[in-house]
Amino acid sequence: MRKTIKTILIAGALLSLGIVNAQEAKEQPLKPGDVIKLDLEFRGPDADKLTSINASLYTHAPRPEDQAGFMTNFPGEFKLTSPRNFHAEFKVPDTAVSGEYKLDSLDVRGLGIQLTYTDGEQYHLHTFHVDNKDKFVQPSVTIKEVH
Repeated sequence: MRKTIKTILIAGALLSLGIVNAQEAKEQPLKPGDVIKLDLEFRGPDADKLTSINASLYTHAPRPEDQAGFMTNFPGEFKLTSPRNFHAEFKVPDTAVSGEYKLDSLDVRGLGIQLTYTDGEQYHLHTFHVDNKDKFVQPSVTIKEVH
């Protein structure tokens, strides 16, 4: 009886440690070449009239000095998969600055219409952390007039 109780207590302790570790696990940062995939579904009587979407992921953090000229946004490719549904893929470019990226808004079009959907208003999506180890420091330049 005591062995059974000890076994149950030990198993319970191990399971609770696993649950705590799983809760503490964080999403891995994205790196250049990784692809963020999203599925979008529009609802409503005219949702099937939407034909295309344009959007980019943006970071609003200042560009680090050691990533001069790197991109602070990158576009997604959107494909209409069925009426009302789109699939999007955002490939993290080699020159994306490190930081938190957000899908601020969607530019959605249909026959003769243009709509804007804004994060926090019409949809809610978490940020994506990009960690780019590549660096580039802007070289200085000297210019001399030649006579």
